[in-house]
Amino acid sequence: MAQQVEHVLGKDEVTGSSPVSSSTEETAILAVSFIYNIICYYIHCILICQTEILIAHYLW
Repeated sequence: MAQQVEHVLGKDEVTGSSPVSSSTEETAILAVSFIYNIICYYIHCILICQTEILIAHYLW
């Protein structure tokens, strides 16, 4: 299919239906970033909960 489009458009190179490697890499980076942000959020929540428990303990 890509070769037919190349022929019709008269272009030397047309990207096929497969994803370009850079877009695949960008998707992988976004996925890792998303997971990293979730992990950081949960660590942050745990630290806040522990801090609140310590503060409540010292206030009583």
